[in-house]
Amino acid sequence: MIFAFNDEMAIGCIRALKDMLIRVPEDISVIGVDDIAASSLVSPTLTTVRRPLYELGETAAKTLLDMMNGGPGSKIVLPTALIQRENCIKQWVI
Repeated sequence: MIFAFNDEMAIGCIRALKDMLIRVPEDISVIGVDDIAASSLVSPTLTTVRRPLYELGETAAKTLLDMMNGGPGSKIVLPTALIQRENCIKQWVI
């Protein structure tokens, strides 16, 4: 299984694997991060981790401004979801 840094890299990885005649998902699965629009358009469709990108940026900016004004840093956990699609064999995903 390959876990790419983002969906664009995962899509490039799938292309490279196909060029090497490695079958996705029969031989290997690829997972990306961000759930960009293209992840559901490639073939096979890309399994990805969906993150709330707008909220991530908004929360980071608010936290930075708060810390610049003397506020304490804090641990913030935003929700994520695994979006399983065709390129990942189900039993391989934990």
